[in-house]
Amino acid sequence: MAEDDGLDIDPAIAEAMGFSGFGMQPSSKKRKFDANDTFVDPSVKQDAAPANAQSKVILKPVIRKPPNSLTGHPRLAEARSYIEGVINYTFRDIDLLEEALWACPRVVGQRWLADGNKSLAVVGDSALNLVVADDCYAEGMSRGEANGRLKELVCNKNLAELELAKAIDQRSFVQLNIGMTAMSWYMRATAVEAIIGAVFRDSDGDHGAVKRAVVGVGVLKE
Repeated sequence: MAEDDGLDIDPAIAEAMGFSGFGMQPSSKKRKFDANDTFVDPSVKQDAAPANAQSKVILKPVIRKPPNSLTGHPRLAEARSYIEGVINYTFRDIDLLEEALWACPRVVGQRWLADGNKSLAVVGDSALNLVVADDCYAEGMSRGEANGRLKELVCNKNLAELELAKAIDQRSFVQLNIGMTAMSWYMRATAVEAIIGAVFRDSDGDHGAVKRAVVGVGVLKE
C-alpha cells in the first residue's frame, strides 16, 4: 500500500477505543475491562420511544368467594325425619336434602347456591316428568292421553296443593329470603320438585327410588 493511501479514521471511534487516533499510542488512562461493555457509534441516532407509548399493564383475575355459611339449617333434623318418612327414602348425602330446603342463596356443603333450591328443582321437574311418562306408557296410554296426564299431575298448581307441600310450608321447613314470612304456591311447588331432584341425585338416578318418592308425595298412586 502506498504511503499516501491514507485511511479514513473516525476520531470518535478511535477515542472510544482509547486512542487519540489510529496509528498512535493509546492514552495513559487505563480502561477497565467490562464484558458487558459495548461501543455505540455517536453518529448513529437511536430510535426514541414513541411519545404515546404506554407501559404494559398486567390484569390479575378477580376471584369471587361465596359468603360463608353462618349457621346450618335450623330445622333440618325435624325436616329430614318427616320428609324421609313421606317419600320412603333415606338420604345418604344430607346436603342434598338441605339444598332442597333453601329458597334463598346459600352455601351448603361445598356448593354455593346462587338461586337457592331452584337448580335442584329443575332436576326434580325432569325426574317427575320421566316417572309419570313411564307410568303412562306402562298403562298403554296414547301420546295425547300421556301429555294430558303430564300437564295435570306435574304442573306447579298440582304440586303446590300436595300434602307434603303444605306441610313443609306450615312447619317452616323451607328457609326463605330475609323479610319473607310465608311461601307462595310457586315456592311450595319448587320445594317439592327440589326434594324429588335430591332423591334423583342421591340415588344416582335410581328409577325405583325416584318413583317411590313420587308416589310418596302423592303425584302417582301405587
